Amino acid sequence: MLTGIALSTTSMAVVYSVMLEYGLNKTGFGKSLLGSCFVNDLGTVIGLGLIFAPFTYKSLIFIAVTVLLIFVLPAVTNFLIERFAYKTAAIRTKWILFV
Repeated sequence: MLTGIALSTTSMAVVYSVMLEYGLNKTGFGKSLLGSCFVNDLGTVIGLGLIFAPFTYKSLIFIAVTVLLIFVLPAVTNFLIERFAYKTAAIRTKWILFV
């Protein structure tokens, strides 16, 4: 199972460099190809995580907090950008690094 998951991953660096060479990065096909590589790599990371990481109550807490933040952070981000975007330097960058 480990070998199958490890072999299923794609090299984003290779795919992207070939896309740049042929100019596919500007087309819809190239963007969807890069997106599918990202989804494939995400599946690989999740699969390897399920094999090697222990699933405990801490995992459930992490999943719950992550789901909560997925719904809360966009509203907080919009508020911060509307309120402080032109008053402080690089508020967007600071917020992303904080998150």
